[in-house]
Amino acid sequence: MTQKQPPSRRVSYSAATFSCLILFGTCCWSGCHSTENQTELTLENHADSDPAERQFEQPATALASDIPTVHDDLPNQSSKLNLLEEPQLSFWVPAKFGGQGDTSVTSDKIELGFGYNMTGVVFTGDMPTDNFQLTYEARRISGSDFFGTLTFPVGESHCSLVLGGWGGATVGLSSLDGEDASQNETRKIIGFDTEQWYAIKIEVDYPVIRCWIDDQLTIDIDVTGRQVSVRGDVQVCVPLGFCSFETEAEIRHVHLVTFNDANE
Repeated sequence: MTQKQPPSRRVSYSAATFSCLILFGTCCWSGCHSTENQTELTLENHADSDPAERQFEQPATALASDIPTVHDDLPNQSSKLNLLEEPQLSFWVPAKFGGQGDTSVTSDKIELGFGYNMTGVVFTGDMPTDNFQLTYEARRISGSDFFGTLTFPVGESHCSLVLGGWGGATVGLSSLDGEDASQNETRKIIGFDTEQWYAIKIEVDYPVIRCWIDDQLTIDIDVTGRQVSVRGDVQVCVPLGFCSFETEAEIRHVHLVTFNDANE
């Protein structure tokens, strides 16, 4: 008598169950692997993205307007002007040094060409003489001397912040008691890289003058009883002007902030 085989339905059921388990495990592994790949892709894409789009990263050089100062966040700020937009833009004119290079002033930047010896531009609009800040960014394109020197009002006189003079590294105020930036106590030696933007802030709270380069307070001086003046060759930059010495330079983000007198 032939022995009966087990019902085929039982065999089919067991095979189907086993197949489902294998399929489920494969899907789970694939899902995890896909998530890992997606995470890796996201990180790779993030690494290749434009640094400006990464909100968690800070720029190597702070903007001039980001540099903290004595007056920051105080209620006595009365106005802030972008000196590279109309109507202020139309007040810029070339400085007549003689032998100057080409100049250009647009809403994007100021360009100072190579000159023999100096090249500059002058702002002929109204300027305060006290209780103000000037901020800007400057860089040396070529050459080896000062590239973003700014002449500005100080009370009834004027002086200049020399940026990278006397061979490319001297910073200071010209002039105090007839001594220029290379000779008076404001003199600092700072290296400047070509084509690197530097954020500058100048604050006049007479009789105190303060200057920052990037986030570093570089000059902090009380000029009570001192003779404040500009060198004769920079007189053409009064009341407010940028200049460079045998150097091609660019300046941008030029802002003037004025403050009410705290004693009023």
